[in-house]
Amino acid sequence: AGFPAAVYRSRHWWVPTAVLSTVVAALLGWWIGTHPEVQAAIAAPEDLRAMTRPGGKYETYYSSHPAASFAAQVWTNNAQAAALCLVLGAFLCIPVIWILFLNMLNLGVGIGLMSSAGRLDVFLGLVLPHGLLELTAVFVAAGTGLRLGWAVI
Repeated sequence: AGFPAAVYRSRHWWVPTAVLSTVVAALLGWWIGTHPEVQAAIAAPEDLRAMTRPGGKYETYYSSHPAASFAAQVWTNNAQAAALCLVLGAFLCIPVIWILFLNMLNLGVGIGLMSSAGRLDVFLGLVLPHGLLELTAVFVAAGTGLRLGWAVI
């Protein structure tokens, strides 16, 4: 019993949420990475190069603050997203879908820009160590929020 059992029982909501969200992030990343006009709408070419080059803003973002401070910032952001998904789920699922979309858009932009610079491996190496756990928590909360919203519907 307890939390692991509750997560297991709710898998029919959060696993599809995780899969669909990951597909959305991948599609957004592909679209951004393969369409220079979309990249140009995000930032000027010189700014994109400054973000994606070795030692650029994507890499230094992860080391520009002390590790504990960075971890707290990222964890707080994901905890806030998870809490909002839980609380706002009762509003017919729409806020949960919007929160997930914004998170996947953020991830998709990183995937797209770094892949267009030939540095997807670096991006994934920076994101995956903490992203797997934190995004799973967001997906579990979002699935639960969607379940609450569906109960209202």
